[in-house]
Amino acid sequence: MMKQLMYECDGPKTQLPTWDPDVYAGCIERIDNWFQRKDLHWQIEKPELLQRVKEWNKALEKYCDDKGLSGATREEVIQKHTANPLAPCANWDCEIWETGVKDFQRCSQCHLVVIAAASARGMTGNATKSSALNYRYE
Repeated sequence: MMKQLMYECDGPKTQLPTWDPDVYAGCIERIDNWFQRKDLHWQIEKPELLQRVKEWNKALEKYCDDKGLSGATREEVIQKHTANPLAPCANWDCEIWETGVKDFQRCSQCHLVVIAAASARGMTGNATKSSALNYRYE
């Protein structure tokens, strides 16, 4: 049930299938006004997104503390499950990631997803997935 809830409506760019459902559920249990965390957050406005990232990462730290995780195990859990406010371009063929929160423009047709300007022009540029995943939210 939890895995099904996690995977719904996220599309082919989501990393949710790699997440540990126990960590996911453990974080949700530690958030007062819980929300369904998704890694593709194109429809969430910037202030809400930044607040959710902060709440999720605080809950993740608490989860690790409560489970007594330390050392390499803790680092692995933190690395894999830390919320990131940066998103990939919604174009399936584009590997560009935002370099700043909400940098991409909404699709002019559906207004539901965001696309990189370079992707819309059929070009490449901006951040790669690996550099975006190293983003540190303060």
